[in-house]
Parts: sequence; structure tokens; C-alpha cells
Amino acid sequence: MMLGSLIPLKLEPLKVERTWLGIRKKKELTAIPAEIIASLAHILAEGLVFSFRDVKYTRTKIEIPAWVVGDYLNMDEMHDSFSVRESKEPDAFIIFNRKEKIWESVIKNTPSS
Repeated sequence: MMLGSLIPLKLEPLKVERTWLGIRKKKELTAIPAEIIASLAHILAEGLVFSFRDVKYTRTKIEIPAWVVGDYLNMDEMHDSFSVRESKEPDAFIIFNRKEKIWESVIKNTPSS
């Protein structure tokens, strides 16, 4: 529940959209339903990094990429490993469909050991 509420809050300040009159658009993102987060549970347990820097905005959807990083005791080691992994295709996406106002998850790659 906490993750489902936190991700939309993190996205809000990243992309301020305005109407053609220059007025800021009202908040469009809803909390991510528990079912969507639950569908990612098996890779969340491995350690998942969401990249808010690489979010793709289109007229119809917002895509948040995520990579499986695994378990680390040292944050520097995790950062080095993620830097290499970030150049590869994301393992999963959380997608917000702007027209239907629904969230979905897409798991592209299965985590490798």
C-alpha cells in the first residue's frame, strides 16, 4: 500500500503539465492498486530499482522502468552493479494509462542469478 502511494507522489513534481492557457493541470495520478504491486512481489523480493529519471511520458501513458538488482550489503557495490545494469533493457515497467486512468505492470525479463 505504501509503495502504491509513494510512486505517484514521486512522479508529481517531475512533470508539471499545463493547459493551453498556462494553468497547471490538476493531479491525474491515482494510487497504484495493491494487485499491481502484488504482481511484482516475486521480483520486489529480489530487490527492484525504479528509475524516475528515465520515466517516459506520452500522451496516452506514463512508463516507469525498473531493474532487478538483488541483495547487497554495501550501497557502493549496489550502485556500481546498477550502473552497469541500467544500460540494459528494464526488467519491468509500471505503466499508467492516462485515458483509462488505470495502472498496470509489465514484466519483461525474468530475473537472472
